[in-house]
Amino acid sequence: MKLYDLFTTDKNLETDGIYVEIGEAKFLIARAGGSNKKFAKIARKRLAPFNEAVRRGAVDEETSLKVLVEIYADSVILGWENVTDDKDKTLEFNRKNVIKLFTDLPDLFEYLREEAEKVSNFRPLEENEHLETLGNG
Repeated sequence: MKLYDLFTTDKNLETDGIYVEIGEAKFLIARAGGSNKKFAKIARKRLAPFNEAVRRGAVDEETSLKVLVEIYADSVILGWENVTDDKDKTLEFNRKNVIKLFTDLPDLFEYLREEAEKVSNFRPLEENEHLETLGNG
């Protein structure tokens, strides 16, 4: 595969998001980077107070995770479907619930974080691909 095929992305997919299905749940995620300027702006602002501490290696893992979850709640996680809490009650999509879910399930956060950072998830669709194929329908 050519380099341009591997690394050219669809700017609309990067900002409008793609669906990632996990079991019955579907998460609409934007790219963490690339054309998602909202992510860059929020990350820069939220991480600024920690720049010196990060440089010195003085930021603990719990604080780091908390800040990252907030950044993703504000700029990467755009919506969800069929997400429930530990008592199988439907969770409404909002910032508070995103933060709670990812705080309760850090491995879920890590999985979605990896998906949001993958260039391949945001490549242009081929002519014969349909949005439904990628879960974007």
